[in-house]
Amino acid sequence: MKKKIYIVLIIILIILFTNIVVTCIVTLNTNKEPINQTTKEQQIKYKGISTTIYRYTTKLNIENNLNKFENINSSVSLCVMEYINKPTDNVITSIPNWQFKMDTFMKIANEKNIKVEMLKPHIGTYSGGDGFSRRNYNPENKELFFSNWQSILLKYANYCDLHNIPLLAIECEMSQLTTEKYYLNWEKIINTIKKKYPKLKITTAFTSSQLKNEIISKKKGLKSILDLVDYIGYNFYPTLQKDDLNKIAIQYNNTFNNVFTLWHKKILITESGSTSWSNVDSNKLYPIYIPKEKGIPYNFTNQHIF
Repeated sequence: MKKKIYIVLIIILIILFTNIVVTCIVTLNTNKEPINQTTKEQQIKYKGISTTIYRYTTKLNIENNLNKFENINSSVSLCVMEYINKPTDNVITSIPNWQFKMDTFMKIANEKNIKVEMLKPHIGTYSGGDGFSRRNYNPENKELFFSNWQSILLKYANYCDLHNIPLLAIECEMSQLTTEKYYLNWEKIINTIKKKYPKLKITTAFTSSQLKNEIISKKKGLKSILDLVDYIGYNFYPTLQKDDLNKIAIQYNNTFNNVFTLWHKKILITESGSTSWSNVDSNKLYPIYIPKEKGIPYNFTNQHIF
C-alpha cells in the first residue's frame, strides 16, 4: 500500500531546482474514496513545468530551458520576476527589456510547439532574487502598493490576452497582503482585470500557511481572496515521512477536500517539490532542502525528466 501511495505522490512531486516545478490542476474527490484511485473528478486538466525569466536572463538561457521541455509533452508556467529593493518597498520594478524577453520566450516556445498555460509574476529583491521570502514582503504604503500592483497585473493580463495564455496568478506567497483586511483591494484588482479580459482565469499561488489561514477565516464567515478567484492555487511542498507516506497523503487529501468543500472550486497545484534522497539518515523527506553534509552530490542537469 505504501508503495502505491508513494507512486501517487511522486507523480505530482518534482524537486525545485534550476527553476523547474510542476503545475497541475485537480478537481478533488469529495466522496472519500481511497486516494490511490483515480476518478474523473481527479483527472489533471493542466499540467506543466515552470521556468523563470530574471533580469539577467538571456536568449540562450531561454533556449536551453525550452530545449529540456520540448520532448516531455508538457506545457509551461512562465514566472517573471518583479523587483524591489527591500521588503517594505511600495514600488515594484519590472525586469529590463520586459517586452523583448517575453516575446523572445513566446517565439521560441511557439517554434517548439510548447504551450504557455500561465503567467505568474514573482516579487523578489535585487539581492535575493526569487529566493526572497515573499511572506516577509510588507510594503509601507498599502494603497500605493495595490495601485502599482494592479497596473503590473493588468500588463500581464493584456499579455495573456494577446498570446492566448489562459491563466494568470495574481500573487505568489504574499501572505501579509492576502488576508481579509485587504479583500476590497483584491476585489478591485480582480474586477478590473475581469472587466477587460473576461475569458482570463485568475488564480493564486498560496503557501500552506496562507491556505490554512483562509480556511480558518472562511469558517468564521469572513471574506477571502479565494472567494474571488477562478481556481485556488497552492504551492505544494510537503515534508514526507518515509515510514508513513499513506498517513501524509491522507492528511493532504483531507486539506484539499476541506478547501473544495468550502469554496467548491478546483485546486491548482502551482508549484510542487520534495527531495526523495537528500538525507539517508533522516526519517523525513524535506521539500527542496538538501543538506550538503549528507546529500548526494548535486547534479540537476536532467531534473526536468524526473
